[in-house]
Amino acid sequence: MGSPSRSARGKAYYFWRVLAVSCALALGILSLWPADELVRLGATHLNDKVGHFIGYLLLAGLFGSGWPRRPLWQIWVATFLFGLLIEYAQSFTPSRQFEMLDMVANGTGALVAVGALWFWRRR
Repeated sequence: MGSPSRSARGKAYYFWRVLAVSCALALGILSLWPADELVRLGATHLNDKVGHFIGYLLLAGLFGSGWPRRPLWQIWVATFLFGLLIEYAQSFTPSRQFEMLDMVANGTGALVAVGALWFWRRR
């Protein structure tokens, strides 16, 4: 049994890329959705900063899995800049605002994912 064929690897990368883009869209929508609407939907059970950490941990992990040849520092920077863009966009919504602690949670989640990817890639 040899290594997977190039076609099989390409399909796997495509799968992870679709998940990564879907995750980015979901994060963008949830981050710009009116806060009072999320409360009405019952989204208060998860601490806001924990949600940011988990969301960006997943996003960076999915991007790192979809683009495995991309340097990990670029995955982190792209994920962090996406979070910065979303936080900035929140300043234009009526019930949201830019929060520095959200950026810390975003960056930390992405950093943990990149660290895990680094260990995985070294195996």
